[in-house]
Amino acid sequence: MMYQQLDEDAVAIRDLVRDFARREVAPAAAGWDAAEAVPEEPMRALGELGILGVALAEEAGGTGLGPLELAVVCEELGAASGVLGHRVAGLAGTLRLFAEVAPANPVLAGAVAGTTPLVGGPAFGLVGTSGNRWSGEIAPAYRAMTSDRVLALVHGGAAGDQVVLFDLSKAVSKGRVRREKRDGVLGLRGVDLGVLGLAEVRALALGAAPAGAA
Repeated sequence: MMYQQLDEDAVAIRDLVRDFARREVAPAAAGWDAAEAVPEEPMRALGELGILGVALAEEAGGTGLGPLELAVVCEELGAASGVLGHRVAGLAGTLRLFAEVAPANPVLAGAVAGTTPLVGGPAFGLVGTSGNRWSGEIAPAYRAMTSDRVLALVHGGAAGDQVVLFDLSKAVSKGRVRREKRDGVLGLRGVDLGVLGLAEVRALALGAAPAGAA
């Protein structure tokens, strides 16, 4: 990236993230990349710095900057840890989807702050079974499977494509969540290749998926 083309805001973001990556990421990066997983501590720290919401509108709790600043963030983090850079890039897309559908939902604020673990991706074959409880299988498009929440794009239901937030906090202990055996990961993305199965798991349909989200 040609940094001489960056404006004042982008340069400030670059310097902030570069310093953070040098101090907080580089010493542990080899272990994270080898395990293809990132602990929650650096995500919380990035949230406190306002980095996770850098490309999110201010009314959704972000800083109101744009894709250039996000690219700078991911480049600087990725130079220190590939898996962290990829996770932040993926989270940015999930947050934008969440903000379009449910900008006032408190989970969004927690995700921007780095205090609410959140993963997102497509889900298939899910059906509402009783009120706000869902059963079915979610396609293998997830990282950080220890998260107690999953934001998913559910295709083809009776109400059309929807964005749904699943709460796994109690479902795991009650045996309502099944994770297929992990057969491996795809590059540094840390993607669990197994299917996530849900049985009567509490969920909240946030609204219709934005056009082009599928």
